[in-house]
Parts: sequence; structure tokens; C-alpha cells
Amino acid sequence: MHRGIEALIGRLNALDGLNTIAITTNGLVLHRKLPKLVEAGLTHVNISLDTLMDFKFEVISRRKGFKQVLKGIDTALELGIPVKLNCVAMKGLTMMKLSTLLQ
Repeated sequence: MHRGIEALIGRLNALDGLNTIAITTNGLVLHRKLPKLVEAGLTHVNISLDTLMDFKFEVISRRKGFKQVLKGIDTALELGIPVKLNCVAMKGLTMMKLSTLLQ
């Protein structure tokens, strides 16, 4: 996340007629930054999360951080910020048979 994101959101929030301010993020540092972002005027968050499995998260994103992303989602929900999750289905990696999901 950009170092000056809080100030940028604050400046956007000062504009007349702007009702929604949203960001898209990978969520890795969201739990730390979110309180100040909300204070500056953030109203929505869009998080990229391609899997709900820790190991697959590391394979896809090439870094650790799955638990931090989940913590960011929890923090947003605790603060009353609507969360949208983005997921790209990748055959052989994130997709599974419907019967597996229903078990």
C-alpha cells in the first residue's frame, strides 16, 4: 500500500459529491492501515484472494501472508466496512469439483 494513501483518501473525501471511496488491495497490510484509512474517509474495500488455503496462497502469490489477509478482512468487517473479494479461478490450482465442496 502506498505510503501516502491515508492523505490521498482524506483529500478525496473532501471533494463535494463523492459518496464512496474504495480501494483494491492484496490485503497484506490492511489490518494495520485500515483504522486510519476509515478515519480518512474510506468506505469500501476490495481484496484479491484467489484461495482459502494457506499453502495455495503462497504458491499463487509467491509470498506468505494468508493469515494477514484474513485479519484484514476481519478488521474491515469489525469496522463496518463492506468487503468485496476478488478471486481468479485457475484450473488445477483453485478449482475443485462441486462434489468436493458439498462434502
